[in-house]
Amino acid sequence: MLARNCALLFVLATVAAEQAPGIKGPLLQQALELSGCDQQMRQTFAIVYALIDQPLAAREREIGYSDSDLQQIRSLLKSTLNADALYVKWKGALEMRIDDRSLTGVVRWYGLPLGRRIVALEGRAGTSVGIAEAQNYAATLRKSPPTRQRLQLARQYEEVTNFTDLTQWFSAGMLRSLAKGLAAAASSKFPSAYFDSLANKAEADGGVAVREGSTATVLHIYRSLTDEEFKQYITFLASPEGKRFTADGTSAFKEIMDGALEQLGRKIGRI
Repeated sequence: MLARNCALLFVLATVAAEQAPGIKGPLLQQALELSGCDQQMRQTFAIVYALIDQPLAAREREIGYSDSDLQQIRSLLKSTLNADALYVKWKGALEMRIDDRSLTGVVRWYGLPLGRRIVALEGRAGTSVGIAEAQNYAATLRKSPPTRQRLQLARQYEEVTNFTDLTQWFSAGMLRSLAKGLAAAASSKFPSAYFDSLANKAEADGGVAVREGSTATVLHIYRSLTDEEFKQYITFLASPEGKRFTADGTSAFKEIMDGALEQLGRKIGRI
């Protein structure tokens, strides 16, 4: 069945390439570079590695694995969650989903002065300096809350981009995918119930906290924009081109990551 699906995808990809030879690839790359997604997604895949490594390391300490077991786990992590390889897969999955019209709209918008400013703001947010600033900004918000209008804009942004849902996937969803792979392998050293319990705890603890944290993050990233500039950005994100780019990129990310994490769980379960 898997071979048949792969063959079908190959045929569909070949047909699409013949219909629009040499167009989507360069256009997609231009859209990713102008929007900052190229760099941001590479960073995101690296972050996932660290987020998965933490609970695995905790479980290793509880069980007391042999040096040989630990070496195998580290090797599996590096090979299965290799950021560069995952990025290539994500880009390919996105290319299968997105259309030229959406990509053209993305290129056009992020080529504007405001678009370039926003890319710079989003890029800075992912640096060590930006992360430190975000932590300090949470305290600033408690002392000086945002205006009602600004808070509404931040929540509109979250709604349009499904920002909160993606944040929740990082706290619980990825653990579920890892647990699914472990369950399939029927692992005794790494029982799936352990990671399911971590996901349950993250969901129980994270409901309100995740929403509040997401809003604070959005307020911090775009704090230097005027309300009007923020509205313009949200308007673009809510446009057919903006929505398609965001939705396709997110669905491609989850597809690639859920598959990789389930695969990782299966491999670790065989140790």
